[in-house]
Amino acid sequence: NGRLALAAVVQQRPDLIIMDIEMPVMGGEEAMRAIRAHQAQAGQTPSRIVAYSGSDDPQIVADLLANGFDLFLRKPASAQDMAQLLQDHAMVVIA
Repeated sequence: NGRLALAAVVQQRPDLIIMDIEMPVMGGEEAMRAIRAHQAQAGQTPSRIVAYSGSDDPQIVADLLANGFDLFLRKPASAQDMAQLLQDHAMVVIA
């Protein structure tokens, strides 16, 4: 849930977060805003946050990106989709 995601980010700043939009307790958008606020207050470089959703509505995708997400990934995502995301955004994958 989003509260657990926020608690994890408070403990250690990740480079990349893949955030499901629909989660129990605290949804993805609310969690993203809380993470952004925490990182700004802590003076941290913002993590890249990917909205992860089954929606393919272009307006929903545009709204998510306009409201603070850095990227959008449609679910279900394959291992190839994930590897491409990491490669495109200069993340190092250790297998």
